[in-house]
Amino acid sequence: WILNENNWYFRDGSPEVCGNASGARPCPTGYSCLQHIGDNPNFGYTSFDNLLWSMLTTFQLITLDYWENVYNMIVATGGPMHVIFFTIVVFFGSFYLINLMLAVVAMSYEEEAEAVNLV
Repeated sequence: WILNENNWYFRDGSPEVCGNASGARPCPTGYSCLQHIGDNPNFGYTSFDNLLWSMLTTFQLITLDYWENVYNMIVATGGPMHVIFFTIVVFFGSFYLINLMLAVVAMSYEEEAEAVNLV
């Protein structure tokens, strides 16, 4: 019964995410929230199930590539306390770490160009 998708609540063609945590989006009337049922969102690529998927999802957040989708799903299932994680990752990760990485790459190119000009 649980694995039968006819019993799931769909919105806009995909299963609706909800949670039992305090502040999470409640399930619609007549439905129950169950953990570990069905595939992870975005064809299984978006999850924090293990270290590698967590790193991929965090990279998506740092690059600001449709990060609001991950944010909305986490807040819907886990509650508003997770906003702290997203604030830290988005501000420090995207605005600080990405710029730091770009600065290092630019300096490396500049040093290489100077080395070529000296030869």
